[in-house]
Amino acid sequence: MLVQKEDREKAEDRGAVRGRFSKPCPSQRWVVSERFAGGKVQAIRRQEELPTRVSYLLGNDPAKHRSNLPTYPRVWLGEVWPGVEVVLAAQQKTVEKLLIPKPGTEASQVQVALSGAEGLELADRGALKVRTGLAEVELSPPVAWQEIGGKREPMVVGYQLLGPNRYGFVLGEHRKDLPVVIDPILQSTYLRESDEDDANSLALSSTGEVYVAGRTDSTGFPVTAGGADDTLDGFSDAFVAWLDPGLTSINRATYLGARAATLPLASPLPQPGRCTWRELPARPTSPVPAAGRRARTGVA
Repeated sequence: MLVQKEDREKAEDRGAVRGRFSKPCPSQRWVVSERFAGGKVQAIRRQEELPTRVSYLLGNDPAKHRSNLPTYPRVWLGEVWPGVEVVLAAQQKTVEKLLIPKPGTEASQVQVALSGAEGLELADRGALKVRTGLAEVELSPPVAWQEIGGKREPMVVGYQLLGPNRYGFVLGEHRKDLPVVIDPILQSTYLRESDEDDANSLALSSTGEVYVAGRTDSTGFPVTAGGADDTLDGFSDAFVAWLDPGLTSINRATYLGARAATLPLASPLPQPGRCTWRELPARPTSPVPAAGRRARTGVA
């Protein structure tokens, strides 16, 4: 995990001279790394070979070139804790860790320690806030499920603070005779058309689908057919978007005809495919005071 912060004053100076000459703008970096506290990788096994092959032709020494190497979407690390397997899974441009307590194994055995963090805090919507010397980083709320009758059945899971820089997981009701998969989601994607698109809130459904609400000034925001409004109203408009759990497709996105919107802080949302949004108050610069505007709500 890399936290990077650019000095604002120097960034503005760089922008002011862009096009005339190049001026280096130093940035600050802070590295936070995870380790399996009390656990140990027992084995490394590749899983599910893909048809894709890659080659590394670096430098001018052919002896160091590597060609036609196989690729794999998953790597099994064995029982890192007694009864708890760990699998590394490639998802988009990130690598996630899947924690799999076997039947009868308590998830409390899982402990993850963070090096480089200056403190942890449970944040809104079930996220985990990591404090660093530069900024705060939020780890997405985890999801968990069991395979029952060929279907993925979601279950309640949350972060648990185990020390100043250590966390684990707490599971809700589940079948003790089946394994559990815990996925601390670390995924990202772009949902914007310009620099004037701002997300105000994010929520998850019980099945891991992602809902985002905010404000946009873009006429080309990626709305989908069948939404509440497919046209930007005025100079700025609220939006709400519903994405699949893998953040690979937009199930539904729409303008709302409001200034900006936010989602309830409850996570997960009670009903997949349906969310309630709330219009934010007017900005302080608006000619109508915020106290004089009535909040609107709707369902998308």
